[in-house]
Amino acid sequence: MRPINYFLENDSALVRWWIRNQAYNKPSVNNITGYYAYNPSLVQTGETDSAHSIHLAYYTNVFDWLLGVGGRPVIDNNEAMGFVVESLTVPVGATGNASGSVSGNLDLNMSGLEFGEWHSAEWDFRIQTSGEYWKRLFLDLELNLK
Repeated sequence: MRPINYFLENDSALVRWWIRNQAYNKPSVNNITGYYAYNPSLVQTGETDSAHSIHLAYYTNVFDWLLGVGGRPVIDNNEAMGFVVESLTVPVGATGNASGSVSGNLDLNMSGLEFGEWHSAEWDFRIQTSGEYWKRLFLDLELNLK
């Protein structure tokens, strides 16, 4: 059985993830705004040892990075994660056009579901509200409810 993409285009968490990813994604060397680089010897202010540090620095240009001068340590986890998990695509659960190994797409705002922007609505809503979701999931997974 191939996976099915249950998507919610306006999912509040996935929309925020995408915005942050685009805001903090790693610029290329030619990007005028700057350059992120991994520095294993960099220890953030307030950290006692390198095991608890992000080891990431931001330089205004690639020459400062190559010369090992200037730059600032990255201390914001959101900024650092954008560097580590840079993505060139929208999250699979945020769009209805997933393909490849995905066998189908199910809009969680279709009639009977209507999750709106609510991330994890299937867990947060009462069963009376999310019951159609669970029925559809069991059918799609070919689970027998006997």
